Amino acid sequence: MVTEGDDDAMIVLARLRQRASGRVIQLFVADFLRLRQGRIVELRQFMDSFDAVQQVLGREIPVSGQ
Repeated sequence: MVTEGDDDAMIVLARLRQRASGRVIQLFVADFLRLRQGRIVELRQFMDSFDAVQQVLGREIPVSGQ
């Protein structure tokens, strides 16, 4: 986590268990927050959703050009 004034940034490692298969999905999520008077007034969150889908499906998705 990095904090400067009212701006914060963090990278979170999330591990989720898929109920149907028991497979563990691991994702890195980047969060960027802006605070005002100790409250979150803006949140931007990014993750590699393509990687998440591949993990949920349990296989690599072919992409043209590889």
